Amino acid sequence: MSKQAYKFRLYPTRKQLARLQETLDACRTLYNAAVTERRDAYLFHVRQHPNYYDEPTRLARSREIGINYYSQATQLPEIKDLREDYHEIHSQVLQDVLRRVQKAFDAFSGGARTVRTLAIRAFKARAAMTASPIRKVALPLPTRSV
Repeated sequence: MSKQAYKFRLYPTRKQLARLQETLDACRTLYNAAVTERRDAYLFHVRQHPNYYDEPTRLARSREIGINYYSQATQLPEIKDLREDYHEIHSQVLQDVLRRVQKAFDAFSGGARTVRTLAIRAFKARAAMTASPIRKVALPLPTRSV
């Protein structure tokens, strides 16, 4: 069985464009917050340990941090309660953002070895977030008279 992919070109109205931009900004904020939480946990728990340069200790402490996709995804309902701009965003969109953070950190553990490289790779600027995390945003379609 083969998979097929379709691409659609969107021509949103100004109102829809504003809504898409708000969603992308909220996704970018969540992404950067999740990266900051993981980076700070690594810096505090692993990097500042006296035996940081002992590789077995460093690897063991890295495994003990316990911040992963599942721990951050369980915090999403509380985050949605605190942040009003997340109420209108479908939960699967926010979960997809956290999956992207997990994917970036999995690549970090296999590739880049410094926290500085992690900080450079992981944070998303406003221009870097595209419409790809938006899969389940319900936008009203403009009505056309026939």
